[in-house]
Amino acid sequence: MSGLTPVRLIDATVRGAAGNQSASVPLPLDIDQKDEAQIMDMEISLDEVCRIVVRAREYDAQVPGTDPDDGSNASDDDSIDVLDDEANSSVEEEIATAIADLSEDEQAELYALMAIGRGDYEASEWEDAKEAITESGTDIVDELMETPMLASLLEAGLAAFGLSCDDVGSVS
Repeated sequence: MSGLTPVRLIDATVRGAAGNQSASVPLPLDIDQKDEAQIMDMEISLDEVCRIVVRAREYDAQVPGTDPDDGSNASDDDSIDVLDDEANSSVEEEIATAIADLSEDEQAELYALMAIGRGDYEASEWEDAKEAITESGTDIVDELMETPMLASLLEAGLAAFGLSCDDVGSVS
């Protein structure tokens, strides 16, 4: 484990540029819950989850196209078009493909991480979260792609188990 303190998420309303939005706020777990929360066996690799997190963060940052001077010089408009939804649909396709390429079990685990990060389940309910999504027959790819703040929820789910993407992909 990376030495991070596992957390419990509580629902809160966050005021942002887009208005009020629901979000989950991490709070440290009680000492006796740490051992229970860290018991998890994942088939999906941490590297794969973190790759999806990075791309999902890019996807979450995209906004609907609003630049009236769409054909202008990129340096003149501070390259704002790169955040336009229409300008970079490949990010959405890349995330959807990455999730679709996972095995059914790995998709269920990714969804379970998101659900734990959202506060639908406790970390100790890992198996229940995986089982619920598997039995529901829900299209996991569509469900995850339609989830607001997917990257943050996945990171919160990882944090509930003491895991993080902080050191993944970095050279020591």
